[in-house]
Amino acid sequence: MPTWGQCFKTAIKAAIFGVIWVIIGGVIAIVGAGIALAGLYAADQAAAMAALAGGGIVALIGAIIGAFGYSASIIKFTVELAQEEILGRR
Repeated sequence: MPTWGQCFKTAIKAAIFGVIWVIIGGVIAIVGAGIALAGLYAADQAAAMAALAGGGIVALIGAIIGAFGYSASIIKFTVELAQEEILGRR
């Protein structure tokens, strides 16, 4: 059975890597939102719609990266702790 120390160490690692993924996804989402907002200043309507659609897609991709990255961090470190416990590696 894992000790409290191992559990907290795993939780801290998962949280740190999760926050890194959220920051990366957030930066991508902000860039996408910037692209979409830049479309407001486009000269013609076709360029404005293209910027809005493209920026929205980039922002959505950023949000997905942040959410999935955070979830993957939690899963990765939890599975590693379970594997170490089962295989007896410490």
